[in-house]
Amino acid sequence: MRYLQTQIYTTDTGIEELTGLLMRFNIDQTVVESPETAHEILDKKHDYEWDYVDEDFIDDNAEPKITFYLSDDEDGRKLLNMVKEAVTHMEKEDGERVLGRLEIETTVVDDGQWKDSYKEHFKTIDLTDNIIVKPSWEPVPENNTKKILELDPGMAFGTGDHATTSMCAVLMDEAGCEGKKVLDIGTGSGILAIAADLLGASDILGVDIDPSAVEVAIENAEANECGDNVRFIEGDLTKGIDFRADIVVANLMAEMVVMLISSVREHMLPEGVFISSGILVEKKDMVIKALDKAGFETVKVMKKGEWCAILAR
Repeated sequence: MRYLQTQIYTTDTGIEELTGLLMRFNIDQTVVESPETAHEILDKKHDYEWDYVDEDFIDDNAEPKITFYLSDDEDGRKLLNMVKEAVTHMEKEDGERVLGRLEIETTVVDDGQWKDSYKEHFKTIDLTDNIIVKPSWEPVPENNTKKILELDPGMAFGTGDHATTSMCAVLMDEAGCEGKKVLDIGTGSGILAIAADLLGASDILGVDIDPSAVEVAIENAEANECGDNVRFIEGDLTKGIDFRADIVVANLMAEMVVMLISSVREHMLPEGVFISSGILVEKKDMVIKALDKAGFETVKVMKKGEWCAILAR
C-alpha cells in the first residue's frame, strides 16, 4: 500500500502547535523529532522509566519536525490539502516566526519499503555459548552447532541484541536450566523463556503486565515449537502467581528489580537463584544492597558496557 509521508519543519515551540492542529484533523499518529525534547528525556535517564534512552541517536543539529502518514488516495490527498491550508494560515498569524519555516515536504512511500528496510538491522547473533538468535529471513549459519532460537523484532522488548537480555541468558546458561523450573518476570517477547526451554528447563512460566507482550510471547514460543512446558500469562510482577522456580529471571530496570526482591523468595525453590538485569552499572550497589537486606547472597555481577546483570542465591 502507498502512503503520503508528510513532514513539517518547525521549532520546538511549533511542535506543540502543530500536534494540536493535526489532532483537529484526527491525525494523532505522528513522529516528532526534536533534539531539545530528546535531551529533556535524557536528563531523566536515571529515573527508571528512561533507562533505555541512548544519547548516540540524538542529532543536536537536526531541525525539529513532525511527520505523519496519509493514504495515497483521493481522501488522503484531500485531507493533506486541508492541512496545508491550515499550516499556511498558521504561518500568516506567526508574525514573530516562533514556529519556524513551517515548510511541508510530501513523499509517496510504499509500505514494502518499511517492511524490508528494518531487516538490515537484525542479523543472527550469539545469545550464549549454546544458543544463537536468528530472524526468520536469515539462513542458518554454515557449520552451526548451536541451538537456534528464531525471533523477529516486534512490539515486545527482547530480540537478544540488547546487553541486558544477552547477559540474563548467559547467566541462565551458566546456572544450568536442565530439568529445572524457570520463572521469567517481565517476559516481553518471551526470548528468555524460550531460551530456558532450549537449555532443557522442564517447566517455564513467563509473566508480563502487558497483554500484547503475552500474545507476542505465545506466538514466538509456537514458532520455536515449544511444548506445553512453556506458558505465558498476564500478571503484575509476581502478584497472584502460584509458581515456584529453581531460576527466577527478571530483565526489568533497577528500581523495578528492587521493588520485586521482597517477593521473589516466595517463588523460589530451595537452592534457587535469582538473575536480574536491566540495571545501569551506577545502580548496581542499590540493587545489591536490596538483595542483601532480603537475605540474598550476590554470587556474580556481569557487566557489558553501561549495563550489568546480577546472579544472587
